[in-house]
Amino acid sequence: MGIFDNVKSAASSAASKTKNLAETTKLSLSINSKEGDIKEIYNKIGEAFYLCCREGAEGELEVLCEKIDTLKNEIAEIRTKILKIKNISLCPVCNAENTAESKFCAKCGASLPVVAPEEAPAEATAETALCANCQAPLAPGAVFCGSCGFKNA
Repeated sequence: MGIFDNVKSAASSAASKTKNLAETTKLSLSINSKEGDIKEIYNKIGEAFYLCCREGAEGELEVLCEKIDTLKNEIAEIRTKILKIKNISLCPVCNAENTAESKFCAKCGASLPVVAPEEAPAEATAETALCANCQAPLAPGAVFCGSCGFKNA
């Protein structure tokens, strides 16, 4: 019976080790999750500090706040370039995308700032809806005409 006792002991030992490994893995995952939560809170603290105290920051914090400002400005410039390439302008009221030639927002009807287009306006096709007021082509899904601002139902 010595062999059976050895096999039984080895199996019991393997089961115990497997159980311990599963438990330590579960606990390690819990630690990693909590450390991730801490990093997220640190980020929120940093953002809160930046938003409320960037003007009065001094020393290294001032330098870091200035770097954030610089990066935000660079991102805004890149977004503007993307909009120009796409020939799109954003509505200052609802932030909807409109063609650069539009004078009024297709979503809310607000007046849009004049942007010099880089390309000629798109020609109307047989499937393009036309404004009931001025016969200009309407953007797909537009409620308001981009040329005259008329509400098309």
